[in-house]
Amino acid sequence: MDYSALLPLLVIVAAAVVSNLYRKRRADDRGQAVSTIASKSGWRYYDAEPALGDRWPGDPFGRGDHRDVANVIRGSWGARKFIAFDYSYETRQGLFPQARGAGWVNRFGVVVMQLPGSLPYLQVQHENLLGEKVADLLTGEQDIAFESEEFNRLFRITADDTWYARAVIHPRMMNLLMDRGELGWRLSGGDLIGWHRGHHTEEELRRRLDFLATLIEEIPRDQYAG
Repeated sequence: MDYSALLPLLVIVAAAVVSNLYRKRRADDRGQAVSTIASKSGWRYYDAEPALGDRWPGDPFGRGDHRDVANVIRGSWGARKFIAFDYSYETRQGLFPQARGAGWVNRFGVVVMQLPGSLPYLQVQHENLLGEKVADLLTGEQDIAFESEEFNRLFRITADDTWYARAVIHPRMMNLLMDRGELGWRLSGGDLIGWHRGHHTEEELRRRLDFLATLIEEIPRDQYAG
């Protein structure tokens, strides 16, 4: 019997096995690294908490397939409680788009810090390269303009209330964002959610925790729900 016709299939299967083994090794190494970060800082580590992926609406959640929450850290940064985790989802591609590992994996480092009260929706992101008119068309949200043209070029601000957005993004907050605003972030009820493409290192995690805590201090207290 001529098995030559099976050779391409065997190559594909072998490549899939090797790829899965490599992914598992990377995941194990990442878990060990994050566990070490948590342990030496007195924080709690959990290898997975799937429910966190459905807890908050908006970016980077609710997209793609095979959504995954891994390497969760729970702890406190000063007086602020936080949750940090690796989040990922796949976008379909290839011959078997439904299979896990067949799509393009989008990875994010997410840090959520507890607010001292509840706040309405407000989101800050770096301005999309598509430009605000295309972004407005795609999302249905309009970018709020501020007095600084430089700030408007760098950041895209969306909120349900323009007056509220300008009260939160005051001149000192704008300077903070232009100096240190590496994260996209969103106010959502009692939480401040920050995210960035790629999983965070220990240095990046600590820098982002400090940044989010500073953001909270800059939010005017009179904006919180009574």
